[in-house]
Amino acid sequence: MRKFALSVLVAAGLVFLASTVIVYTDVGEVCEYTASHRESRFRPFGGQSRQVYHRSALETFLEREHPGQVAHRWTSYKGNGKNIFGRTNVHGHGSPGVVMQLPAELIDALNAEQMRRLYVTLRSGNEAAQETLVRELQQDYLNRLKSGLVK
Repeated sequence: MRKFALSVLVAAGLVFLASTVIVYTDVGEVCEYTASHRESRFRPFGGQSRQVYHRSALETFLEREHPGQVAHRWTSYKGNGKNIFGRTNVHGHGSPGVVMQLPAELIDALNAEQMRRLYVTLRSGNEAAQETLVRELQQDYLNRLKSGLVK
């Protein structure tokens, strides 16, 4: 009976220990200038096992219209350390600002002038102007959705 109880205690201790050790970290970043996203998975003992890049319509437009002139400012919005069971043990990330309020569907629906204006405003660093423009673009998008101009 004692061996069984000891085995159960050791197993419970190992499960607890395994649940506290971080075996990988998922990181997500957004470009504050283009609204593009990138995600990576890092292992603590070296190596990046996954990287995904989601190019926004704004970045695609800028690369087409102004090749080689697009600037990026990457800010973390997700940094989760996961244990062996895939549960999050550690959270950590930055605060990307207004760019996170721009869904891909809204950016996809912008015309060329709106895209240029959005990029210049996001690059300016003027938070009040950024917030004003984002609200304006959101309202315009909602109005176009209601009128059936955007699907």
